Amino acid sequence: MRRQARVIWIVAAIAIVLVVGQVFPAELTILDPYTLRIVDEHGNPLEGIRVEEAWGNTAVQREEQREMRTTGLDGMVSFPARVRRVRLMTRIVGTALAAVESVGVCRNPLGSYVFINVADSSRFKGAGFGGWYGTKQKPSQLVLEAQDQ
Repeated sequence: MRRQARVIWIVAAIAIVLVVGQVFPAELTILDPYTLRIVDEHGNPLEGIRVEEAWGNTAVQREEQREMRTTGLDGMVSFPARVRRVRLMTRIVGTALAAVESVGVCRNPLGSYVFINVADSSRFKGAGFGGWYGTKQKPSQLVLEAQDQ
């Protein structure tokens, strides 16, 4: 009889957690705010360079979000925190699905990620291409090398 009561309590506790997790979503910080400096090969800041940020979290969203910003006089561009409200069950099921999808696929990272792309300048080598970063490994500076004229 005691074992049966214990099982009932465990099942009830799990049910309560699942219901509460569905009713009350929690905030998930996908990406902290950060600032990036764009410089030339001599370390001089580059003004007016368009930088695209694409971000996401494979456990809670299937499509990444994007925003384009432009560097100021000091070559700096800042991006705000990226936060989503997510239900507990969405996170649990999404994490499981993302783990299955990420096996053997390096372009589909597990968890939060950011892609930083220097978008528009053909004056520089490597412009139009960026890099994938985990949310903790974002660069603080990108160096652009001038194209040979």
